[in-house]
Amino acid sequence: MALRMLNSTYSYLLNQQQAVTLKGYHAIGHNAKANILPYLTGSQSFDEKVYLWEQFAEEGYLTAYAEDFSNFSSKNEQFRSSLQHMDYYFKSFLSVAETVGNCDSTGNERHQNLLESLNKFLSLHKANNYLAWWYSHESPSLEQIYHADPDYMNYFKREFEKGTFKNTLVVIGSSYGARYTQLKTTVTEQFLPLHLLVFPQWFKKHYKQLYATFQSNAENSLTSGFDMHKTLLDVLNLDSAAVPNKQKEGTKGQSLFRTILHSRTCEQAGIIKELCVCDQDKLTTQ
Repeated sequence: MALRMLNSTYSYLLNQQQAVTLKGYHAIGHNAKANILPYLTGSQSFDEKVYLWEQFAEEGYLTAYAEDFSNFSSKNEQFRSSLQHMDYYFKSFLSVAETVGNCDSTGNERHQNLLESLNKFLSLHKANNYLAWWYSHESPSLEQIYHADPDYMNYFKREFEKGTFKNTLVVIGSSYGARYTQLKTTVTEQFLPLHLLVFPQWFKKHYKQLYATFQSNAENSLTSGFDMHKTLLDVLNLDSAAVPNKQKEGTKGQSLFRTILHSRTCEQAGIIKELCVCDQDKLTTQ
């Protein structure tokens, strides 16, 4: 669905910035929690887990978190407590956004406010190592997504041309696809959400084998949030990731910088059976 509604943004990132699309990236569960937690913690539970930003902070990274609704972060005490240790937590932005509705007093929409807050953070800290997690909980109409496409495209075009992301691994994705819409969608649009990454040019030159392995896995392997968690942890120690190390077959949570079997099953990737697109006939009839 993103390819239809965000065509300009997707085309720019793919053609001008050589974005790598995870063609087999699969939703793990039915809701945002089921799909986000494995990404952040490597687990499907809130309780007593170490979050991705805590691990990056231990390595000296600045950490930042922003969202357009606080309903996700406010529902669990352990998750909320983790956010309190962020270097930047845009809680005041959340309060204003929820008070004024979809637009603020200047006429900006939620997605524009998120982009503006990200831009301000990056303008101050682009010279630092950072992990910035910007998340939209809003479930906009397809018309709203289509309307936002030029804003996203122009933002990325401007910031890439300015060199804002020259040392940044940019990850853009959705926790799950278009499931609640009047527009007819395919099974893959529902359960294979958009997920793509833009690598810095220096990374592709310095870590040629890691990049080649990532591209192969992105093109041919079934992947999920469990795998992206492991992949981002490898970013903390790329030299170690570059050492050949065969991953245990059949386990969920495998780094895309290391070879993942192309014959991997949904069960092996941690995806519940009822969502698995490998059984499309069953899904289509539900």
